[in-house]
Amino acid sequence: MVPPGWGLAFRVGQPPKDGDDPVEQRAGRRCLGLSDVISCDPMTRQSIWLSYDLGVEGDYEGLYEWLAKHDARECGDSVAWFEYRYRASLVPELRAELTKEVTVGRRTRFYAIYSEDGRIRGKFILGGRRRAPWEGYSTDDDEGEDLPEAIIRKFAKKSSGR
Repeated sequence: MVPPGWGLAFRVGQPPKDGDDPVEQRAGRRCLGLSDVISCDPMTRQSIWLSYDLGVEGDYEGLYEWLAKHDARECGDSVAWFEYRYRASLVPELRAELTKEVTVGRRTRFYAIYSEDGRIRGKFILGGRRRAPWEGYSTDDDEGEDLPEAIIRKFAKKSSGR
């Protein structure tokens, strides 16, 4: 019987042999007893850079425990990198898991940077954009646009001479 949530794995053109281990660990995946595996765990892996701002009195202990469970790597002030496993939809599943494990307040913000369809995406998964401390130092601001589209347009303007 296949455990719930597991994919079937099999040898190309061959049924399982007697003596095959019913559950083997292979590259961090849970596979059903076979070498030459085609399909294993149905979870998708995604590299994520997470920027976080919990405010002065935020639940940093809860966040750090969650990041440690995901083997996150520190990437500077309030930024971590980790591989996240999800079933269907990255942002809603990541948001649900973070808000379950970390006490969030009205100032809590999480911004995830990840790859989707071969492009780099950035999105607030909780909270939103605030006024940047450097606003007003430039006359050419892209208001309300998310990365990377605003940056791409800005560089396209410069390279085309406009």
